[in-house]
Amino acid sequence: MKMNRTDRLATILVGRYGLDLRAKVTPDKIEFSLGDLHPHEGLGVQVCLGWRSIEATLFFGPFAAGILSEMAKADIAKKTMFASLAEKLMENGGEFTMQINGIPAKPATPDEWSAEWKQFNLSVKKVPVMIDPHDIRLTDEQTLFWGGGLLGMVLSLLPLEDIAEEKEPGCIGLPEGAKYRIEVNRYERSRVNRGLCIAAHGSKCQICSFDFEAFYGPLGAGYINVHHIIPVSKMGASYMVNPVTDLIPVCPNCHAMLHRADPPLTAEELFHKMPHKH
Repeated sequence: MKMNRTDRLATILVGRYGLDLRAKVTPDKIEFSLGDLHPHEGLGVQVCLGWRSIEATLFFGPFAAGILSEMAKADIAKKTMFASLAEKLMENGGEFTMQINGIPAKPATPDEWSAEWKQFNLSVKKVPVMIDPHDIRLTDEQTLFWGGGLLGMVLSLLPLEDIAEEKEPGCIGLPEGAKYRIEVNRYERSRVNRGLCIAAHGSKCQICSFDFEAFYGPLGAGYINVHHIIPVSKMGASYMVNPVTDLIPVCPNCHAMLHRADPPLTAEELFHKMPHKH
């Protein structure tokens, strides 16, 4: 059964972040919102496609004071995730507009933010960007990068549980669509770590550039493993994982090859071992 565009976008983001998300597609905009909260109490991201431009904007329900208060309480680890992803979007040409309580703020300097939030405005815009309205896949890639990236920044500030993935024997990493259980372990990934990594780096393998959707079609949309650059076993007790700088998306083949050595190979080392890449 062929998946419509709305369901496809929602499925990719649900797989990316492990949360219940809604998608709504209209001719002039695309919206993503949290599905497990009443629309009046939740939040979402609206993506508007213009001529040579794309803009993603955060929006809140009319009674979302509670979730806004929780975002303001985010600790330094969550704020660092937010800032790292903001920097990644800026590296790709994104320009941010951010206000806290009506006062301009910089997304990459959370230490300067106000401690109490009564109002929070956030948007990112890319100009120019070439969007062909007839190329739906390319349009959706841009939508997922900018809209999914902004959504990931917001999710990084929310009080979500730490979780670990259900893995088959021998499987290392975070495959898309993994099932989760709550687990007490300071090294385990949060619900948004995988999503933030993919939002920053995309869902193509960072070593061999394999793209599951390009090869398998809709079945492979958004599928990828996520690899810890620093092995969990090597982290100190106080180490805080930054999913933008400490994780990379890799295909299962490259992931297995990274772990053929102890300690694991770096992505660059494995790339240079691939004869056809020379």
